[in-house]
Amino acid sequence: MKISQIYNLQKTQYELDFVDIDPEVDTPLFLDPYYISKCDFDFAIIADSTIRSYFEFLLALLRNNEINEAEELFSYLGENNDICFGMSRGKPNGHGMGPKDTSLIFQQLLQSKAITTGVMEDIEDFRIFVPNVDKDKVSDMTANIIKIHLIEYTKEQCTLHSIPLVQNVPSGMYWNKKTKTWNNDYTERLICNDKPILLVPKRIVSYSDKYTSAEYRQHFVLNYLQNEHLRLQTALVKKVTGTIVLPLTKIGALSKVIVWPLRTY
Repeated sequence: MKISQIYNLQKTQYELDFVDIDPEVDTPLFLDPYYISKCDFDFAIIADSTIRSYFEFLLALLRNNEINEAEELFSYLGENNDICFGMSRGKPNGHGMGPKDTSLIFQQLLQSKAITTGVMEDIEDFRIFVPNVDKDKVSDMTANIIKIHLIEYTKEQCTLHSIPLVQNVPSGMYWNKKTKTWNNDYTERLICNDKPILLVPKRIVSYSDKYTSAEYRQHFVLNYLQNEHLRLQTALVKKVTGTIVLPLTKIGALSKVIVWPLRTY
């Protein structure tokens, strides 16, 4: 069951600001720092500032040859199951960034000339200059860095939709850009099926069919993309008398044309 069903919100994904996840199954969507940097709503602006604070501080340590300090800073970028995003089959289990991945990626980062040359500037540059880093790992890194903002966003959405919160739950490690340290506090959290959950604004996520079965692509991602194109009124949306026609981009080897009854926006 999705969050909207568990808490009887009686709203569709189209009507919700957050991604309507199923807490028991990983959703093949990914937190995308590039999308975050290009958005201009309040959450994205402050999240982008925090991401840049972390990454700039990490690069400064590496360029000053403060390797031990940088390694400790990097060690907190491990798996994050609270957002229920990624490529796991069945229950979310953090296939994105485990401790071994964190250690290996850091060692590969040390060997990258992109650091000393100044070419690497953003967290999404990991995917270009560091081997074996893909959307799932960058998503996990991003989720940990901006966790405090996701917690605050989750509180706001829960208040808006009258979803109960639990007091005095550990936040988990998050980046504090003011002190340039990793912090862990006790705060209100959304607890669903005995696990902490973070809600994510749907405007800052991306999707990759590399991790998605054809069945899931058909029944979840296609609907998700349809709703997003309608919400944003992109160039793919055409209004025709009596209908809205959305010729979606190719998925797999098929081009699809989807027709809905006309809605008023």
